[in-house]
Amino acid sequence: VLSWWAIIAVLTRSATTLVTDFYDMRLRLGRSGLPDEAEMKAYRAFLCPPLAAAMDAARVRQYAYKQAHPDDKPPLVEGDLFSSLFEGVDVVTPAGTEVTADGARVDLSMRFGEGDDAMRWKDTVLLARDQDSWCIADIEYRGDWPFANKGKLSQTLAEPF
Repeated sequence: VLSWWAIIAVLTRSATTLVTDFYDMRLRLGRSGLPDEAEMKAYRAFLCPPLAAAMDAARVRQYAYKQAHPDDKPPLVEGDLFSSLFEGVDVVTPAGTEVTADGARVDLSMRFGEGDDAMRWKDTVLLARDQDSWCIADIEYRGDWPFANKGKLSQTLAEPF
C-alpha cells in the first residue's frame, strides 16, 4: 500500500512528465498559430477535452473569418499560443509542480534565444484529471512585457473572434 506522500510523488512526477512531453512535441511540430486538424491528432493526447474543443471551435471561427475577409490575416494564424512570447520558446524547464485536490500546476522556466539577448520568463500549465490520466486544462501566460500573451490560453482562443 502506497503512503499518501508516495501517491503525491507519483502524481507530481507524472504531471511534470506530461508537460515536458507536451512541449517536446510542440517544438517538433513548430510553434506558430492555431494547430491544424492534422496536428490536433498529436495535441489531443495531451489536452483535456474542453481545451481541445475550444481549439476546434477557434479553428472553425478562423475558417469563417478567412471566408468573410479573404484579404485580411485571420486571428491566431501566427504566434505561439502555448507561451507568453509570440516567437515561441526554445527551452522549457520545469520549475515546480504542485498537486492539489482539483488538479496540478506546473510552473515552467522558458527561454527564447541565446546568451544575454535571450528572453526568459515563467508560464504555468494547469492540469486536470481525465479518467486516470493528467491532461492540460489551460495555460497561464505570466510574461510581463508589453506585448506578451496575457491571461490564459482558453481566453486567447475565445477572444479574437
